[in-house]
Amino acid sequence: MHSCAGEKNETSGREIYFIFSNACPYCAAEKHFLQDLERKYDVKVIYLEGGENRSEIRELFRKLNFSSGSVPVTIVGDYIFIGFSNQDYDLVYLEKTRSFVGVKNQIEKAVKELFELKGGKISMGKAVILSRESWLVKNFSKENDDNVIAHPYLENDSYIVTWYTYESFKSKKLPDVVVEVALNGSILRAYKPTSGNFKKPIVRSSLGDLLVMILLLVFLCSYLLRDKIPYLKELKSKDWAIAFLCFLILSVIILIAQCPEYGLKNIEIFLRRFLVFFDFF
Repeated sequence: MHSCAGEKNETSGREIYFIFSNACPYCAAEKHFLQDLERKYDVKVIYLEGGENRSEIRELFRKLNFSSGSVPVTIVGDYIFIGFSNQDYDLVYLEKTRSFVGVKNQIEKAVKELFELKGGKISMGKAVILSRESWLVKNFSKENDDNVIAHPYLENDSYIVTWYTYESFKSKKLPDVVVEVALNGSILRAYKPTSGNFKKPIVRSSLGDLLVMILLLVFLCSYLLRDKIPYLKELKSKDWAIAFLCFLILSVIILIAQCPEYGLKNIEIFLRRFLVFFDFF
């Protein structure tokens, strides 16, 4: 799997390319998500099914100097995403696949960038691609057989692209290589840090969401079966109200604890994901 998507992207404009398979459940989930984005941002999504549109996909990949045997693949401006997840992650680039990790929040951010970038400002995805041209990054990637990860973020009017091996990424050590890229695309500097504070990617797990759902189901089942279970018959309305309040407090603690960086936003994400009636947000 190879790509130089940011170097020669001939899919300029506000089109989004979505390569999928009808047999892929992740593709089906993302397809519904992209249809929502079409209505929300007035963008055009070009849907290409792997079996039916082989020639179109082959030509698109040829223009991008990219190849992939995986689906779904989503192309938005300077970004090529592989895979799809409803979990929330910071933007992460995998050198081995020459692509970004396909997650819902980052795909939507890439779509928003199509409208927001003006005055010669490059996208964050483009900054990652440009950072790959640094000799430090090239040597670092070669030494590790392309098993390296990049995490970009904006700081003081420039993009900071931090590069890690999988081991240093998991151990939360300093980045192995850092590249600073100006908003106009020029490389400011590249270096191997020995100290400093660098933003680590935020990954939000779904385990807390699942635990809260289990607790909710237990509470609801207990309440619905209260007349059939002897010790539950003795509970009064006041007791159930107190129990529900305790459930809410415990749920908030669990949701925030799974990703403290998101704070109360964890609650919104949970409601968006599991409660259909909360979809008006």
